[in-house]
Amino acid sequence: MDKAWTKLPRHWKTYRKGVRSFLDFAYTKGRSQGREISCPCAHCANCKWARRHVVHDHLIAAGFVEGYDVWVNHGEDISSSMTINKDTKEQDNSLDDIDGLLYDTFRNVVEEEENNEGPNEDASKFYKLINEAKQELYPGCESFSTLSFIIRLYLLKCLHGWSNASFTSLLELLKEAIPDLNIPESFNKTKAMIGDLDMGIRKKLHPKEIGGGRAVIAKSCFSMSAHEKTIFCGVLKAAKLPDGTASNISKAHPEGSIAEAYLAEEALTFCLRYLHDNVDTRLNRKSQNYDNSDLCDVDLSDYFSCIGRSLGGKKNGKPFFLDSTTKAQAHRYLLFNCDEVNTFISSQTKGYRWVKAKTQSHDISEWFKTRALKDDVSIQLQDFSRGPCDTTKMFSGYLINGYRFHTMKRDARRKTQNSGVTLVSLTPSFASSKDENPKIEAVTYYGAIGDIIELDYYSQFRFVLFKCDWFEVEEDKYGLTYVYFNKKSYQNDPFVLPSQVHQCFYVMKTDPRDLYSMGDLSDSMVQESYQSDPFDGELNWVREDIPGTIVDKPPPFMQETRYEDDSDFDNIVL
Repeated sequence: MDKAWTKLPRHWKTYRKGVRSFLDFAYTKGRSQGREISCPCAHCANCKWARRHVVHDHLIAAGFVEGYDVWVNHGEDISSSMTINKDTKEQDNSLDDIDGLLYDTFRNVVEEEENNEGPNEDASKFYKLINEAKQELYPGCESFSTLSFIIRLYLLKCLHGWSNASFTSLLELLKEAIPDLNIPESFNKTKAMIGDLDMGIRKKLHPKEIGGGRAVIAKSCFSMSAHEKTIFCGVLKAAKLPDGTASNISKAHPEGSIAEAYLAEEALTFCLRYLHDNVDTRLNRKSQNYDNSDLCDVDLSDYFSCIGRSLGGKKNGKPFFLDSTTKAQAHRYLLFNCDEVNTFISSQTKGYRWVKAKTQSHDISEWFKTRALKDDVSIQLQDFSRGPCDTTKMFSGYLINGYRFHTMKRDARRKTQNSGVTLVSLTPSFASSKDENPKIEAVTYYGAIGDIIELDYYSQFRFVLFKCDWFEVEEDKYGLTYVYFNKKSYQNDPFVLPSQVHQCFYVMKTDPRDLYSMGDLSDSMVQESYQSDPFDGELNWVREDIPGTIVDKPPPFMQETRYEDDSDFDNIVL
C-alpha cells in the first residue's frame, strides 16, 4: 500500500486525497465502533475515538502520529506489512531523499500555480529539478539520479577544497570515461543547477527602481544602524568566547561575491539534511571537541565509569599532593552524588530533616566507611568508602559532552574563554529549623573552573572533578543575569562532576551605569520591546526605521553573465 503521500505537505491536494482514501480503508477494513474509529493524528495518537469528519480534520491539521507506518488499528495486516516495510526501510537508508528535498524547497509552488494561468518562475525551477531528479545517471542506474549525484559530487568539492577548475576537469574525465553519464559539462552548469535549490530573496527585500538608473534596497529586519554596529562590534572586541563559536564571524578570503557564496552554502547545507546516513557531511562530522566516548569501553550509565578525556593525551596530567580539606570535600561530593550510596543514606534519615541536612554532610564519609563494613554492601562500594589516594593528577583542560573546558589559569593566556560553567541543581529550601517538608526547587549556579583534578581510588577506579569558584548572581528587570565575581559563595562545596555542567561565557560590563545606552526609549518601551516575540504573527522582514541603500542598476550585459565568474564559490567551507 502506497503511503508516500503521508509525508507530503498537508495542504497539498495529494495529501488530502490520501486522507480520504485512508478513511475509506479504515471504515471498510478496520474495527470501527459504530461511526467512530481511533484517531491516528499526532495529538490523539490512536488513544481517542472520533467520527469520520473529526478524524479527517485532525489529520489535515496535525498529520499522522510519528511511527504509525503500519495501520494495524485500522485494518492493515501487520504480517504482510513487515516484510515490505523491512525492505523499504533498508532501501530508504541507502538512498537520498531528493523528492523530500524538492517538496520542502518548493512546498507552496504547486498550490500557487493552480490559481495562475501558467507556471511562474519558481514553478519552472521546480519542474526542471523534478525532471532532473527523475533522469537516470546512466542507463539502468538505480542508486543515483542526475540531481542526487551532482549534489553529492558538489558536497565532496566543498568538503575537500577542490578548485572550480579541478571540478570541471573531473566532470570532463567522467564524461570521457563513461559517455552515457548524464551530468553537466562544467562547473558553471553545475553551479546553475545547485543555484536553483536556494530559497532566493524574499519579495519584500527585492530592489525597487526609483528612476535615473538607480534602485533602493530595503534594510532587512536583522540589519543594524551605524550606532548599533558600533555597539555590537565593541561587545565582540571585548568578549572572550568559547573555542569554535566565533570562527565564522568573517571570511578568510573576502574577494569574490561573498553574498553569492553564502547563498550557495545555505542551499547546500539544506540539501545535506536529505542525504542518507552513510554520507559524510559537516552535519555528522565529529566536532573538534569530540571526547571519544562512543569508541571507549565505557558504560555511560555506570557512575564509576570515567567519561570524557583530558587534553594532551593519556600521559597528560601534573601530579600533586591533596591536602586534607580538598580531599574530604571531593570525596564527600562523590558520595552524595552516588545513587547506591544515597540508598543507604535514605534508610538512615529519620527525625528532623533539617538537622540531618545540616550535620550529615560533615560526617558522611566516616559514617559510610563504617556502614560499608556490613555484608549487604558491594565490594565496589567498600573500595569507594575508603576514599582516594593523597596523590592525584591535575589537568588544565578537559573534553566532555561536546564542550572544551579550561581552567581560569589557562584561559588567562588565551584569546578564548572556556572556564565558565553553569549547574542546575535541585536544592531544598527550609523555612525554619523546624521545617520537616523543605521546598525543592531547580536552582542555576554560575561559576568558573579553578582546577581540574583526577582522584585515584587506589587504582580501582578514577573520578575527574572540576573545582570551581561559585559566584553570587542576580537578575535585572530585563531578564539578564548579573554575575558578581567579587562575591564568592558555596566555598565549602566547590566540586562538581564534568558531566553535570554546561559551558557558559561571561561578558564584562564596561559601562558603570548600564551595559547599553538605550537612547531616548522609556523603560516601558524597552520592557515591551524585550518581551515581544518577533514571530508572534507575521514577521516584518523590512526594517522601516533605517533608510534603504541606493545603488546604480548594473548594465544588462552584467546581469546576463551571473554564472560566468566562478570565483564566488571557491570559499565555501562545509
